[in-house]
Amino acid sequence: MAARLALDLRKVWIWARSCASAPKRRVMDMSCKDDAKTDCGAGLRNRFFPKKRMLARDFDIEQRYSIGRRRLVNAAVLGHGVVYGLSVPHPAEEIDRPTTTEAPPTGQEADPPTQSDAPRASETRMEPIPLVVRAGFALDAAGHEILFEEDATLGIENTAVFVESSGKWCLRKIEKLKPGCYMLAVHYAERGAGETVTDWCGCSEPERTHLCEGVIFSLRLLKDSRCEDDCCACGEPACPGGGECASDKCENENHRAHAKLVEWASTRPAPDSAAPCELKDMCLHVGLPGVHLACVRIIEGPGECEPIKVDWVDDSSPKRVVKTNDSLYDLIRGCDLTRIIDVSWKHWVEEVALNDFTTFLEPPAGSDPAHKTGFRVEFSRPVKVEALKRRPDIVGFTFLKTDRSGWFDPLRLPILALIPEAEENGMTRAFNIGVESGWITEEVKARDSALSGGRFAIEIEIRCDLIEDCVGVPVDGNARGMALVPSGNGTPGGTHFSCFRVAAK
Repeated sequence: MAARLALDLRKVWIWARSCASAPKRRVMDMSCKDDAKTDCGAGLRNRFFPKKRMLARDFDIEQRYSIGRRRLVNAAVLGHGVVYGLSVPHPAEEIDRPTTTEAPPTGQEADPPTQSDAPRASETRMEPIPLVVRAGFALDAAGHEILFEEDATLGIENTAVFVESSGKWCLRKIEKLKPGCYMLAVHYAERGAGETVTDWCGCSEPERTHLCEGVIFSLRLLKDSRCEDDCCACGEPACPGGGECASDKCENENHRAHAKLVEWASTRPAPDSAAPCELKDMCLHVGLPGVHLACVRIIEGPGECEPIKVDWVDDSSPKRVVKTNDSLYDLIRGCDLTRIIDVSWKHWVEEVALNDFTTFLEPPAGSDPAHKTGFRVEFSRPVKVEALKRRPDIVGFTFLKTDRSGWFDPLRLPILALIPEAEENGMTRAFNIGVESGWITEEVKARDSALSGGRFAIEIEIRCDLIEDCVGVPVDGNARGMALVPSGNGTPGGTHFSCFRVAAK
């Protein structure tokens, strides 16, 4: 199958006329009258019977009905946004190095580097790259299928500029593109293709034998020129508001959300049924407003044979995503949540030797006061270090020692700190429990220690409601059955609990 490509705009006058509304379905009149001249709108379709004579108009009605119904289902049931692909490559970051200074005279020491000698944030720049959109599939608000199967480099031949004039959006040639921050969108487009035919007398307008479906791209200037700030809004709609306390006769444990679902369905707007906008000279029809793909900062407009160049891209925030069945299933399972994927004591299920246990606690020579023990926790994604440093009580480590009558006396391990591993930008993927080295020497190794000789149980609790991942969602820490890792039952937060016994010496 031939790949769909972006349509070439170089030979098209790009000025959008007013967009005509698609035919509407009407409420039917119940009177038994002749409907031969009644305008049925979008509800008109063919009825077939023997020896029916089919005209070009009849075939057009059948095709419009089928395509219109499919687009309605696309927009109303599936929704609009990106289905897959359509990513925009990001420029690589480069840092301007400070100018090399001359070497000091022989016998003299160089002055220590000052803070101004280090690379500053303002000196961090991105190497400009051509603006490219990867192949993919999307649905717009009118249900048009936006599909192209080869990566597209954006330039004068496939990209236009959106400009608002007198309350209407117009597409203009990209030669007038100026540097700045823009919203990049992709649009469904179609144009006539095939041979041009006319009737025998040349009385009617010439017709093309086929239609060619494809896509074009547009750029719309954003009001805020500071791209790294909040000018790139979120493409996903907000969660429906609380409103009134909706209830009906279906309110019970099996249909607790019925009234709220009815309220949402009643207030949900109808899909956009506008037909594709016709461009001047009827060379192209374009679906508006398209699907947002990215916010980009353009530093150089395109030449005749040169692509558009950008040095900053955010191809995540403005995208609206179509929630496919697989996506919904993965969200129900909590696949987007961060989990505990490893704990260093995962193999200590029932009983562990005393020497193996104390090895995890013994401080190495020359260790710091907040001794880093061998008790380590690792996450599937980065978590915020701030809570780990402020709240060492996130982890509860309890010794349970029996007295003479058989009762368990709980003894809490004095955790001094939770020590992040390979911290970067306030994030880490793992931490170790830290305790004071002197306490280990006095309480674990001493002969008269409560822990000497073994015969005690250990309970470890990790309070994951207090640990936020890189996007601010609590870690899904609930244990699943007897297996300690990976954690998670599909809901944020929870407590990761584990226990084992330490054998007698």
